[in-house]
Amino acid sequence: MIVKNAGELDNSSLDVLQQVGQGFASKISRGITFYFSWLDAEANPDFSSTLGTSEYPQIVVLNPGKRKRFIVHEGPI
Repeated sequence: MIVKNAGELDNSSLDVLQQVGQGFASKISRGITFYFSWLDAEANPDFSSTLGTSEYPQIVVLNPGKRKRFIVHEGPI
């Protein structure tokens, strides 16, 4: 999740991220591991602009593997 600044992120948003992360937890030891995080766009403007986001909050799915790929959620959150 990308927010304009850290002041916009409240505890309920962090709780939702944690719940979603637990929902995607692998049930077997060799399964895929997902990580959920948030980004402060004002503190990291270069990284935020690379993702092409202009509206906040925004959901971005990033594959940090050898070939970096990402997709930005379209529509309202």
